[in-house]
Amino acid sequence: MSRTKTSIKPETKIIKAFVTNTELKQYKMPKETGVSYRTVLRTLKPLESQGFIKLVRIEPSKKGGKESKIYSLTLKGSLTYLSSISPKSVDFETNDGFHYSLEKTNELIEKKIQPYKLKDIICFLKALGYQLDFPVFKEIDWLEEHYGKDIFRAIITAARDATARDKLPNVDGVRKIMIDHEGKSPMEADITIKEFLTLETITLRDIFTEAFAFQLSFLQGEGNLHNENLQRIFAKVATEIEQKNQSTLAPLKQLVETTK
Repeated sequence: MSRTKTSIKPETKIIKAFVTNTELKQYKMPKETGVSYRTVLRTLKPLESQGFIKLVRIEPSKKGGKESKIYSLTLKGSLTYLSSISPKSVDFETNDGFHYSLEKTNELIEKKIQPYKLKDIICFLKALGYQLDFPVFKEIDWLEEHYGKDIFRAIITAARDATARDKLPNVDGVRKIMIDHEGKSPMEADITIKEFLTLETITLRDIFTEAFAFQLSFLQGEGNLHNENLQRIFAKVATEIEQKNQSTLAPLKQLVETTK
């Protein structure tokens, strides 16, 4: 019987390598990912241009060789990784039919993040929280303490929802159109793309925060649930939703009261 060989894309391997590395030098990526250096170089450019990673700095070589480029993960890249470990419908299918449960979802998440553990994901999210100044990730220790493993399900589900709603055009394709058909210079196109990616990041933050707030509103927390940082961002989300006249506001208003 022939077997279908499944392979992980180099883009996915590189993004995943940032789970245990806040920053990565391009020369160390082959060792961290198992991807050849040639493939790493070919993959970094589209990952950067599409906004999944960003160039942090360039360090001169101490031995007079080539400069070393150092990259970090963006919010888009982190949500893409988190979304990739969200259980799919097929994961709940058995010979007896479809069996979904919250407990099963938690088990699948722990299996999908391997070889990492939940503590690795906590460190990953916390580091990203301070790197990106993102309150939800900054508060991961507090969230895990009061909501347990369910908090990972809430975060991963929110990441999946955010990336699913963020179906934007291929940035490289847009840049080519601006140059070839709109008469913009490469520099003008790059400036527009940079502004586009900045707007995309703001949009992703808002979409994820809203999705996470609703996920959290249905969880049963333990202990003192007062958290000023989270209360402030949830109140902002509630105000924005109220302005949109959305009928789903009630659970979020309750969450705002809970975290006061």
